[in-house]
Amino acid sequence: MKTRITLITLLVISLIFGGISSFHFISKLDNMDIRLFSAVNSTGIVLVVAGILLQIIGHVIRAKKHALLLEQIRPIRFMEVFKGQMIGFLFNASLPLRLGEIIRAHYIGKGVKISRSAVFGTILFERIVDLVVVMSFALLVPLFFLPKTSLEPFLLVIGNALLSLALLVVAVWSIRSQYPRLLRLIYHSTALFNQKIKNRLRLMSWSLIYGLKTVLNYHILPRYLYLSVAMWLCYGLSIALIAGALQPHLMSIASSTISSYLSISTPIGPTYLVSYRAILAGLLQTLGENGTYILSFSILSWLILVVPSIILGTYYVIRRQSITNNSRLSRVEVMKNKLYRDVDISGEFGSFLDTYFKGVELNRILNNHEMAKEFTVVKTFKGGSNALTLLAWQNDKMVVKKITLPQFADKLSAQYQWLHQRHHLEHTAKVLEEEKNSDSYAINLTYHDDYITFFDFVHSSSVLSSWRVLRNILDFMNSEIYKPTIINDQQHKLDEYIENKVIGKVRDAANTSTTISRALEEERLIVNGRKLMNFNEVIKKIQQNKTAMSDVANFNESPIHGDLTVDNIIVNPVNKDFVLLDPNNENAISDAVTDYGKMFQSLHSGYEFLVLIKSAELTGNKIVFEEKTSMQYNNLYKRLSTYLSNELPTDQYRAILFHEAVHYCRMLTYRVHINPQSAIAFYAIAVRLFNDFIEQYEKH
Repeated sequence: MKTRITLITLLVISLIFGGISSFHFISKLDNMDIRLFSAVNSTGIVLVVAGILLQIIGHVIRAKKHALLLEQIRPIRFMEVFKGQMIGFLFNASLPLRLGEIIRAHYIGKGVKISRSAVFGTILFERIVDLVVVMSFALLVPLFFLPKTSLEPFLLVIGNALLSLALLVVAVWSIRSQYPRLLRLIYHSTALFNQKIKNRLRLMSWSLIYGLKTVLNYHILPRYLYLSVAMWLCYGLSIALIAGALQPHLMSIASSTISSYLSISTPIGPTYLVSYRAILAGLLQTLGENGTYILSFSILSWLILVVPSIILGTYYVIRRQSITNNSRLSRVEVMKNKLYRDVDISGEFGSFLDTYFKGVELNRILNNHEMAKEFTVVKTFKGGSNALTLLAWQNDKMVVKKITLPQFADKLSAQYQWLHQRHHLEHTAKVLEEEKNSDSYAINLTYHDDYITFFDFVHSSSVLSSWRVLRNILDFMNSEIYKPTIINDQQHKLDEYIENKVIGKVRDAANTSTTISRALEEERLIVNGRKLMNFNEVIKKIQQNKTAMSDVANFNESPIHGDLTVDNIIVNPVNKDFVLLDPNNENAISDAVTDYGKMFQSLHSGYEFLVLIKSAELTGNKIVFEEKTSMQYNNLYKRLSTYLSNELPTDQYRAILFHEAVHYCRMLTYRVHINPQSAIAFYAIAVRLFNDFIEQYEKH
């Protein structure tokens, strides 16, 4: 309603301004100028009426061919497209710079519940076709109608039109081809706004890209071009009839028709009649037409080109819009068709849009697969590795898809094999298939739509209910997964573990992050007010403590999950059933204590909360960041800690803190790329946990 009132107000102001300008122009006409219309006899009047009808028929065909493009996105009502088109043409005539095209996209998008930016993309393509048609005929004028000395006015107008055409072609090409610099420009410019506005702007930009990819397909373009030819025949004939009514000479009719569309293509606006007449007069004078003909043709052709659109557009703006479809699709249905606008999906799509416009290669590949109609992204999930996890609609069903680049396929393939080997187990994710492409590797898993994340379950259920689920997970792992076998080279494996997964990962992260590199140089660290030994010192102290090293070296070889954080567990809130997701085989030490370290990583050090922080500060040797957890996590951790301290030998229980710290070191190389501003917080947590681990031995 507010938009409608705003448009009506804007229309009244612009029409008053344009009306005053036009009245001022008409008032200057003397009697001789007025008598020029006597040339239009009864036959001429019929031709004028026919010209008006042909112009309207041309508008109808334009709406038909526009609807043809939009139907590639969603079934639509033709009248919604026609109404939006007439409103857009109305404001093209009353506002400068063809701003009516934006209003047209708004009205059509709102009427058919399609992304407005996608609709705007189709309008850009439409205008490219229009300019190609007009230019094709306009270029004939200098060749056949003008003496060599009279080219300047035509060349000026044609040059401006060609420049507009070139800019439109470059714009559409850049958008449709996902030009990297354009994507980065969108990323950096939208990053200036808050989260809500940023997501909406990025969704609008992505919809423009995806919309052009969707509608501009080869099987509909022939029909679109046929309709374009029919439309321009109607447009051309409508003005030709006017020219013929005033001066029935073939050469004058042809050149006047071409000149009129060259003149009206200029994005002028409120002083439309005056500007249109001035441009048209400059063109027709070069053709040798007299002033009487130029004036009469200017006014009559302007009335035919503009007035029907003004009348119809004004009617549709003032007329109260009826709601054509009260039904609303579910959020999931809209996510399956992301150019639909039944509900706002910018929030759910935010993480994908962030990495897509940042230029992350995997997201570009994912987008290409979606645009090729191989699947539809419904939702992306947060993650911290080289794979992207998403909910997708593929082969008429919902699946969870994990996709990565070919160079990282080994890890995801190992995950596929782990799950496939345990397909018979009740509580492991069920793999459906793997997909190997030249640019990506992916696996599909069964989607459990009636399950929620364990994080959500913990924070919406009692501690007792959450603990029962966690106990069932521990029982399942002990009975079905862990099959320990004694090994003899624990110390050698432990040395490799510390060198590769601890020291090596921190060193690699420091090579990427100057913040971590600076922190490493400090002798001591103060983390959120607590004074600690820094990384090099605490690792050296651990390695020199025989009891600590003996405890950590006391492990067996066993199949494990490898990433048993809260994030990788989903729970049915009704029957409390659970499913374990995303196993990880990259563990130099493959023992149950590694999984316990992952559980501690969530419930003890609050990993799921830590990944949400945006930044952390390093000032001298002080690291400060927002550190929070929840009462539910704290209570669940106490139960887990008590249970494991009773079930495990003392040395294995004490070693859990060491493995919890190692997990943070291992993820540093990911975090410095995911969010460089917060990576130092993960380093700080690792250092603190190593301090906590060695303090267990200094107390005795």
